[in-house]
Amino acid sequence: MKKEMELNEIQLDALKEVANIGAGHAATALSHLVDRKILITVPKLDFVRIEEIPTITGNPEDLTAVIYTHIIGDITGGIFFILPRDSALLMIDLLKGYNFGITKIISGLDEEMLKQAGGLLAKAYLSALARFAKLTLVSSSESFAFDMVGAVIDSIIADIDLRAQHAILAETEFVEAENKVSGQLFFVPDFRSLEVIMDKLGVK
Repeated sequence: MKKEMELNEIQLDALKEVANIGAGHAATALSHLVDRKILITVPKLDFVRIEEIPTITGNPEDLTAVIYTHIIGDITGGIFFILPRDSALLMIDLLKGYNFGITKIISGLDEEMLKQAGGLLAKAYLSALARFAKLTLVSSSESFAFDMVGAVIDSIIADIDLRAQHAILAETEFVEAENKVSGQLFFVPDFRSLEVIMDKLGVK
């Protein structure tokens, strides 16, 4: 029986440093996009099994906004940026500069805004990882789904034949003045790529 993979504290700290740098770059890009200062923080980073993702985000049958970015290059995998329905509506308010609670439904334009925000976050994270680990990484254009989170993730993983067992979870908070929106970014490298990342970062 194959031993369950785990990451130690040093490895998690290295990945959190990468995530924090990526979040800082994403905050700068997002602030320029909306012409207001938005901070992005990563209060927690964890290592989870991929089948746990739907329950970590809430009820697997709840409607959830999922922005997915596929990764190719020296490693392969994907990034899921996940916002439960209520958080997605608040994120739209944040991006539009509205008071919280104004947005009640997600329009086609709102979907594009969420895709852009999720894409900025994913690309900033990958850029930081590529620079720290000296990797060549290429990301696809983002895809958006608003459906039951378990069904969305299962469908994407099946479509791209992603062979992964674990995900790196970066709890992510978007802050503007007194307003805050929480989401979850899951970096899902395939089973060989995670070992490559740890080796390149010099932590084992």
